[in-house]
Amino acid sequence: MTSNKIPLSPIHRWLEQRTGLSGDALTREALLDYQLKVLREQMHYARSRSRFYAETLRDVDIDSVTSLDALEKLPLCSAADIAKAPDAFLCVPQRDVARITTLFTSGSTGKPKRIFFSENDLEIMVQFFHWGMSCMADESDTVLILMPSETTWSVGDVLKRGLERLGARYVEYGPIRDYTDAVRVLRENDITCMVGIPSQVYRLAKLAPEVRPRTVLLSADYVPISVRKTIETIWGAEVFDHYGLTETGLAGGVECHAHEGYHMRDADMLFEIIDPETGHRVPDGTMGEVVLSTLNRQAMPLIRYRTGDRAAFLPGSCPCGAAAARIGKIQGRIRNDLVLPDGDKISIHALDEVLYAQPPVLDYTAELTDDGKLILSVLTVEGTFDIKKIELAVRQTLQLHCPMEICTGEGFFTKGTFKREITTKNIGED
Repeated sequence: MTSNKIPLSPIHRWLEQRTGLSGDALTREALLDYQLKVLREQMHYARSRSRFYAETLRDVDIDSVTSLDALEKLPLCSAADIAKAPDAFLCVPQRDVARITTLFTSGSTGKPKRIFFSENDLEIMVQFFHWGMSCMADESDTVLILMPSETTWSVGDVLKRGLERLGARYVEYGPIRDYTDAVRVLRENDITCMVGIPSQVYRLAKLAPEVRPRTVLLSADYVPISVRKTIETIWGAEVFDHYGLTETGLAGGVECHAHEGYHMRDADMLFEIIDPETGHRVPDGTMGEVVLSTLNRQAMPLIRYRTGDRAAFLPGSCPCGAAAARIGKIQGRIRNDLVLPDGDKISIHALDEVLYAQPPVLDYTAELTDDGKLILSVLTVEGTFDIKKIELAVRQTLQLHCPMEICTGEGFFTKGTFKREITTKNIGED
């Protein structure tokens, strides 16, 4: 039954519309049956049209994949497979490709990933943005878009299309380079909702504490708890978290008003959480690697694609009353756990939680040198730079013993293509 206090996630209503399962018929079990049925159709399609799946699914009895146990026996694929031969995944002629996104990996090959989308793939993407944004905005809102939107089908462009269907007004701005100008735009346009990159919105909140947006959606990077709490405290806004990758078609999942996990794009994708070492599924509540399978992708299906992201399925049902399973907060990328020469471990996400919890800190970048020295370049509110206090907080919270250098810096800039990470030189990864 839907809670009287927390409204039902609009993603549940979207699932009803897309799957044909409505009311009491939309249960977790019925949704899984639907997903597996459509996935079997997707696998037949992919095997008949793509060179990659013609090989990897050649000996698979696709019609026998009627359970998660059967699905687990199928081969996994990864970013390295795409980088090696992206055209091998393609299921449509090049003339039917409406969008190609090129991403550069940080693996040993350094080869770019190319992700292909058809017009239909893009339309389905816009639909999810429309429904997802309806949780935090309506026709009365003015939404500030702090995401890249200068090119057709960029994340900001898709967001605009979704907001237009919602009837909301929007102001395009893009990723923030000039914070003084961004504050001006924020003040002059009576912004009630904004969508932006976590570290940039965090910095904006500290620079313009008098602004009072009603809702904020953080996207394009992992969201530190300290960043979220700071934005909520300063602005009094309700902050939502979004999870998406280029491989998911930008949209993957979004929180509802309960703020207890992502409601996933389950009509378009089937998600699994596996042990990254064994490849086996892990129980709800257990951390593992997020794996996705597309269900209706025309141009470039992905079957059991390893995202490299760490998360867990949350046990039980959402307090909003939605039936589908939820994935909890993304805990960063598995490969971003770094092992220092002295045996200590560190990640950008652990640093985020410590540094963004320091009131004077606006932004920072981090680097590990080849001898294991941690260099933090920190941007703080003018006149508040305290090296000893920052170092003490990092060492005590993270139990680090490595050499450390802290200096002033300008912060990290991204258009949303690259996520925050520790720059490394010949440091082993775990």
